[in-house]
Amino acid sequence: MTTAAIPLSGTRTVEIHPKSLRSNFARVTVGFSVYAACQWAIMAVLAKLGSPELVGQYAFALALTAPVLMLAQMNLRTVLATDVKGVHDFSDYRSLRFISLLAAMFLILILAAREGVDPSRSVVIALVGLIQAGEFMADICYGQLQLQDRMQQIAISMIARGLLGVLALGSALWATGSLAVALIWMFLARLAVYLAYDARNVIHDSPARAEHRPWSEQAKAQRAILKQALPLGVVLMLGALVVNTPRYFIASSLGERELGVFSAIFSLAAAGNLIVNSLGQSATPKLARLHASGDKRGFLLLSLKMAALGAGLGLLGIAGAATIGSSVVAAVYRPEYAQQNGLLVVAMAACGVGFVASLLGYCITAARRLYQQIPLQVACLAGTALAAWCFIPRWGLVGAALAPGVGALVQLAAESLILRSVVSGLAAGERS
Repeated sequence: MTTAAIPLSGTRTVEIHPKSLRSNFARVTVGFSVYAACQWAIMAVLAKLGSPELVGQYAFALALTAPVLMLAQMNLRTVLATDVKGVHDFSDYRSLRFISLLAAMFLILILAAREGVDPSRSVVIALVGLIQAGEFMADICYGQLQLQDRMQQIAISMIARGLLGVLALGSALWATGSLAVALIWMFLARLAVYLAYDARNVIHDSPARAEHRPWSEQAKAQRAILKQALPLGVVLMLGALVVNTPRYFIASSLGERELGVFSAIFSLAAAGNLIVNSLGQSATPKLARLHASGDKRGFLLLSLKMAALGAGLGLLGIAGAATIGSSVVAAVYRPEYAQQNGLLVVAMAACGVGFVASLLGYCITAARRLYQQIPLQVACLAGTALAAWCFIPRWGLVGAALAPGVGALVQLAAESLILRSVVSGLAAGERS
């Protein structure tokens, strides 16, 4: 493979491994697909070896920790992957990610302590937070590899993390029956992949001098990154609240068992997000370059292609849910979950709208329209919360599945307006 070392006006030289979008997408899709199957397997293992209440306990921990961790991670991977001018070193991004995750874990431990009436729930919340924090440390390594178009290494890592994690979880849960012990083993398995593969991949690519700069220079760089990335953290936190708002309503009004049933079904529908993310992550560097070069036609065409692929994936999912959904649910979980096929169809429709909205979000991020995404997500959260408040008391879990679809429609409408502004700006640049 031919590589090109491009000297940049910033602080480093980026090794570019040129590959086509199709090649990158194929590599990352394999990794994301295996990882998605492993996420299904986690729910399947919990459902088959445990009870809906156990699934609900795990789902509640995810819902509680996700907004905190999303704010902390700030989508630094995308900021790094679109830093095509090499303004900051990888070590600056990695250090900022580590510091922010430490702060997030401190807050999560406080939240877990508030569940002191049920010590087992507190332990599960803390462990789920720790597992997700570990995932985000690997994620920042992916950003460096993504910047260099080294998608194969990302795919290998995701496959290893997914397979080893679910095997460790399943084995420990089968042997002990303890969710906490199973989560510890899953964390250790994924930590091993990070230390043995992810960290080693990027260590060889970091400039040796980057680790020996004065602390004041590193702190200044991290503050600059924080200022740029914090809006994305707020956007991701709001996005996590959007996703989990129906779960909060279910937990408070319907109970842990119903939350477990809903989470198991909805996770099956939402698994397509991992394919969506593989396309979005693969396309982000190219979208950023098209925008930076002022290529209106190329940027718009690629954005429309991504939206069309998201819509196609959603329609395919709805058709699959309506025809073979019951059989899939019974095979992945238990036959009792297959009675919720109507819920699966509604959830798939809501996720289909979300697929398109997510892909357009990557386009907006590549254009560096970061602050505009905050009011966008606030509107989306308001729409989702209002829909959950209205629908769940009337229609139960089906109403809970409808709520994210309402939020995604609000998001889609706002993103269309932002993208119109982006394209208009590119057109004005071409005329000048």
